[in-house]
Amino acid sequence: MPVVATSVGGNHEVVIDGETGFLVPPAESSELARAILRLAEQPERRRKMGEAGLRRLGSHFALTEMLNRY
Repeated sequence: MPVVATSVGGNHEVVIDGETGFLVPPAESSELARAILRLAEQPERRRKMGEAGLRRLGSHFALTEMLNRY
């Protein structure tokens, strides 16, 4: 599944805005709702973003990758 998150902390390292999900400004509930609705209304985009997110997690955040970085 794609991610909708606020653009704070390390979220920008995990979520690539428009590619693996959407990042919205903090404290902007209307932007958060808008991003969720965009995904709800576009199943093919939602699927592609979810697949891209899984690939990103596997290539950047898998346990072996994280251990190699340390």
